[in-house]
Order: sequence, then structure tokens, then C-alpha cells
Amino acid sequence: YRTERYGADSHRPEEITYADTLEEDVLRRDFTVNGMAMNRYGEVIDLVGGRRDIKHKTLRTIGNAQERFEEDALRLFRACRFVAKLDFLPSKELL
Repeated sequence: YRTERYGADSHRPEEITYADTLEEDVLRRDFTVNGMAMNRYGEVIDLVGGRRDIKHKTLRTIGNAQERFEEDALRLFRACRFVAKLDFLPSKELL
């Protein structure tokens, strides 16, 4: 697991550290559909509702959308790609 800290106007982290828990790692990710994990037995661990959002084709950020995009503005383009290629609908918080 890892965490990172972004500087102003940067999509590259200034500092990368390793998280102690899966929860820490998941909560730093951009979208719920990217916040799932799998254990060594092949079981999906979903702490943020990613499975539900995939089922309903909804794109939702983990945590505050504005903060996620301020951390890395390229996430906006990533969101557009998910919406266009996968036919997902952005959540109201994402707009």
C-alpha cells in the first residue's frame, strides 16, 4: 500500500510513502471503481462502493471531488475517459 502528497499544480507526487493499511491505500485513490482490491483468495474487498458504482455505471470520486482533482488535474481527463469509453454517468458530486 502507498500514499502520496502532491505539490501545487502538479500531477506528479512530491512524496511517496507506504501506507500501513489497505484502507489508507484505498482512500487515496481517485474513483470508487479504482478503489477495490483483491485478497490472495481472489475475494474482492470493496471499502468504497466500487462494485455498486460499476453495476449502476456511475463514476464517483473517493472523498471530496474538488480535493481529488486539485491533487492531480489529470484525473479530470481520466473521468472524461471513463464516462466516454465505459458509458458511465458522472455522479452529481463529480459535476
